Amino acid sequence: MVHNKAPLSLTVDLQKMAQLDLEHDPQSTPRLFEVNKLYKSFVSLFVALRSFKKFVPIQIIANIINNGKEAILELKSTNVTIIFQDIESFTSLSEEMDPLQLALLTGEYMEVMTEILCSQGGTIDKYIGDCIMTLFNVPTEVADHALAATKAAISCLQVLQEKNKKWKHQYGKELNCRIGIHTGEALVGNMGSVHRMNYTAIGDNVNVAARLEGINKHYGTRLIVSKAVFSSFPKDTFLARKLSKVRVSGKQTATAIYEISPEFEVNTVEVFNFYEGGLKAFKRRDFSVAQEWIQKGLNIDPTDQPSIRLLQRINDTAASTLLGDWSYIEDLTK
Repeated sequence: MVHNKAPLSLTVDLQKMAQLDLEHDPQSTPRLFEVNKLYKSFVSLFVALRSFKKFVPIQIIANIINNGKEAILELKSTNVTIIFQDIESFTSLSEEMDPLQLALLTGEYMEVMTEILCSQGGTIDKYIGDCIMTLFNVPTEVADHALAATKAAISCLQVLQEKNKKWKHQYGKELNCRIGIHTGEALVGNMGSVHRMNYTAIGDNVNVAARLEGINKHYGTRLIVSKAVFSSFPKDTFLARKLSKVRVSGKQTATAIYEISPEFEVNTVEVFNFYEGGLKAFKRRDFSVAQEWIQKGLNIDPTDQPSIRLLQRINDTAASTLLGDWSYIEDLTK
């Protein structure tokens, strides 16, 4: 009876490992010599695989196992949503904090943000310093992936606000982040060499997502999405405003960009509405009306950075005598 029970336990363990159930711990060591040797090899493999999933997203490992084929260098065009998320003023933070404390704080931040992004269906592509690049809809399909990515980003901002209370007390610092989201076709798959590969996405749409993250700095915002993302979910799903129409570095065509707010506060709704009214008036060159709209928003929130920026742009344009080739499209080189 004892001899029969041990192999049964090992079989169960192997089946669980094949299903990537790596939270399951191996059972007691079998008594039979050969089975015991097999079991020790299994435990070593179990530990290695559990560690391996910390370097490679579990979705990618599962995809390899389900295909039953060895991974090869391969890229294919796929509709994907890409998130770039970066810690604000990380360089300054590095200069101000003790390196060990900074490492602990950054580690906690990455852990929390990663858990949120993955729980919403995202796959972490890579960590680039303090930046997190996340893919939605690959390697596993995600329904309404642009919507799922936006919800995940909002959750990141909301949870970050709560975590900052703890971090302020523990580390004497708070973290803010900037997020850019874009959706479109990208080449997705394994890149590198036969010796070492990296599952990733490349292409123009990936670059746009990265640019959107950086554009937050120009507007003093935290979450910017492209028109492709904004138009993919129902109207009024989120509190949002059209910020502008911009041409980013390396792009010939301009794209509309939108700020998404993590909360539906009355004052924020009013500021957003006044801003969009001012932007529309600015586009049709009705500068006095545009100034009035933006000033109404600033009367509610004098610190609203996009309104401050747009009002300055309206004033500069209204004072200019060179409007022949004027366009409200902004050229942003970074």
